[in-house]
Amino acid sequence: MKLFNNPKLRHLLSELDRARELFNEHEHGQALEVYRAAQEELKRLGATSAFVLWNMAIAADNMGDLPVALDLVVQAVILDPLAIPFRNSFDIIARRIRDALAAPERKVDDPATPRLYELLTRVGGADVPAHVAMARFCAATGDLPRARAIAAATTLLHPMEREAWLCKAEVARTAGEPEEAAVCTAEAAALEGEPVPFAVPGVAQG
Repeated sequence: MKLFNNPKLRHLLSELDRARELFNEHEHGQALEVYRAAQEELKRLGATSAFVLWNMAIAADNMGDLPVALDLVVQAVILDPLAIPFRNSFDIIARRIRDALAAPERKVDDPATPRLYELLTRVGGADVPAHVAMARFCAATGDLPRARAIAAATTLLHPMEREAWLCKAEVARTAGEPEEAAVCTAEAAALEGEPVPFAVPGVAQG
């Protein structure tokens, strides 16, 4: 495929200009559809564009469709892993998903939790609150084996995180294991103050 003076590519470039205008007018849904159509046409020409995928991700993010936004920006990063704008957008979208999972108003059995959690874990973006949200979801919906597994793994990998121990205690109580719950609650209580990770012999702690 000729890259220069190709009438089909010139048409696609004009479509990208139209999509950008729609985006600037806050018509994010329409912009996304124009970008998507341009990407499909480009595929028929035997090529793809990380730049278009990135713009699609931004449009989806502005629409509040975080799963689609993350999937698109990951595709863009895979095609060009050194593009700093792509990386920045990935970080922003992943953070939005983490914030959504950790939101205080989120219902413990929100049906969207597994999908958001799976998206984060697939790209290595899950943090302790995300693991806790998924463990609580599993416990609330009757999947106690998975709830236990996630809670145990979280405390193993993040032993200094109080929230992880509280979650493990909750799961244990739900599973009818009061002794395990008491141990985990004690671990959480021990982390309420500022921990001293290392003691230096001969140096007074003041």
